[in-house]
Amino acid sequence: MERLMKIEMIAVESIKLPTVEMRETMTHEGLEELMASIKEIGIVAPLTVKKVGVGYEVVAGARRLECARRLLMGTVPCVVQEGDGRAMEIIKIHENLKREDVDPVEEAGYYRRLIDEMGFSLDDLARATGRGMEYLEGRMEIYRWDQKIKDAVSAKAISMAVAKELMKFQDLEARDRHLIAGANNGVTARTMESWRLQYESQGERPVDDTSVGGGGAPPVLPYVSKTFCALCGENLHGLVTFYVPVSQRCLDLVREQQAPVSPTAGRPPA
Repeated sequence: MERLMKIEMIAVESIKLPTVEMRETMTHEGLEELMASIKEIGIVAPLTVKKVGVGYEVVAGARRLECARRLLMGTVPCVVQEGDGRAMEIIKIHENLKREDVDPVEEAGYYRRLIDEMGFSLDDLARATGRGMEYLEGRMEIYRWDQKIKDAVSAKAISMAVAKELMKFQDLEARDRHLIAGANNGVTARTMESWRLQYESQGERPVDDTSVGGGGAPPVLPYVSKTFCALCGENLHGLVTFYVPVSQRCLDLVREQQAPVSPTAGRPPA
């Protein structure tokens, strides 16, 4: 016969947040919504905690605990789990992955900490999460991305697919510029790929200094793109701010309505 879950009312002040957590940040909007629900109907799902010294630590329910603190609640319903640290982390994994809004960047950082601090292997994570190795390896790759790109993904300014395309830029300065353009314009991964291919194909090749008597290996120079505005001739330096498909007929009509501009305006002298 399955043992019934025992729920205890435990003092909020005796419970601390977990030392290893998947969610590193709690949004104000999310907490406000949860607090409103708790005010109306209370905490429906009890927190899962483990005994630590004379107090407790949250295994699952950190957001509920934070709301209880803000609402000045004296006690919260809890289920006290027994087991080692790995068993507690597996419970935490299952609790967090139930949510649809799990931040992939925080998920990646959490898996990384489980590997580094708890001794988990990818096989352990696969068994605990029910995820395939390809999925987990993809999350591990996120951990190595530029912090700016990870921040943009967490803020939902760009998609995961766009972030993957951005990380293919070898030139860090170009990567940053295209990140800003992608975030500002809400580009798709396909558009970002076209920007990257355009940048790579139109860049200047590094100059071999052996041809001028310098000797040694050729210097590593950044690619300088030669993209020009079709209307005014301005040098865009490889950064197409807006990618909008336009037929030749429509483009001709737009050009006719523009003030006459030299076709070489904005271009560097030969």
